[in-house]
Amino acid sequence: MTAHANSLNDTRSMSTTSDGQIAEQLFQHYHQKLLEMPQVLELLRNQGIDDAQVLQKYIGYSDRSLNKVLPCARTALGGLVRGRLQAMQLLRRSGHEAFAGCVVEPCFDLNGVVCSACGVRFRRQASRARPRMVFWYRAGIYYAPFDFLLAKMGGHYA
Repeated sequence: MTAHANSLNDTRSMSTTSDGQIAEQLFQHYHQKLLEMPQVLELLRNQGIDDAQVLQKYIGYSDRSLNKVLPCARTALGGLVRGRLQAMQLLRRSGHEAFAGCVVEPCFDLNGVVCSACGVRFRRQASRARPRMVFWYRAGIYYAPFDFLLAKMGGHYA
């Protein structure tokens, strides 16, 4: 993470924060959540992803807690942050996270800005038909293919 990352609920800085920084903060939230969940870390270890890779690749987990840390949608700041996350397609219009229930691996460009991500769901819910893998790409031109550790694993276990 870069030093300029601000909080997703910081009123003073959010209006000047770039979309890349907002995405970075989102993936920082996911990374922190994964580090707080020993059962998910153990699941990754069982799939061949060790703690060093989790830290190096900045792997996280979307535990559906984002709405608890985002400002209320009815406030100006909440509308701004949620609107920008929706414009980047990281948050659905319903307010649900695009990566809900996924282990998430972001990919960074040469400037250290999040430019894409891969999410893999390990637990299937019988009541919902949702994709096992979720890919997200920021608008732009990328000059090298993305190499996601999770995509290899998710494709194998799908």
